[in-house]
Amino acid sequence: MSDTLTNLPVIIIIIGTIGLAIYTYVVTQKRKRAGAQSSEKAFTDWMNAQGFTPTHQACFGGTGIAIKEGENRVALQSRGVIQFCPLTNITALRAHQTTASARPLGAAPGVVEVRQFQLYNLDISINKLADPVKILLENEADLQQWEQRLKAAANI
Repeated sequence: MSDTLTNLPVIIIIIGTIGLAIYTYVVTQKRKRAGAQSSEKAFTDWMNAQGFTPTHQACFGGTGIAIKEGENRVALQSRGVIQFCPLTNITALRAHQTTASARPLGAAPGVVEVRQFQLYNLDISINKLADPVKILLENEADLQQWEQRLKAAANI
């Protein structure tokens, strides 16, 4: 009887730890999904509040870009900052692809397959900013379209 009473707190701690780990995993996955959706919604809501209705818009990976025909500014969202940028302030564009790897947290090499995927990046250099604004796009066709749109609008 005394052995059972001694082991009971240990069993409760182990079960509680497992339950907490499962809860943390589920909450983290929900936040990841909701983060991308809320980022796009925040970008759209911000533009609506400014009275800016874009003719072309793209949001992906927490970044966003939008342009309105006839306007001399572009809306950009990168690193949690949403701003308008005059087209005359764009000094250069760089469209390129990179490869990234995804591995589940806590996975040991060789145990879990490492998945590689392409990222389509549009770097927009702006006057008076040291680092270019980085926009992620979903596919290569979108990357090329946005590069052409911005080059035509900014006369680069």
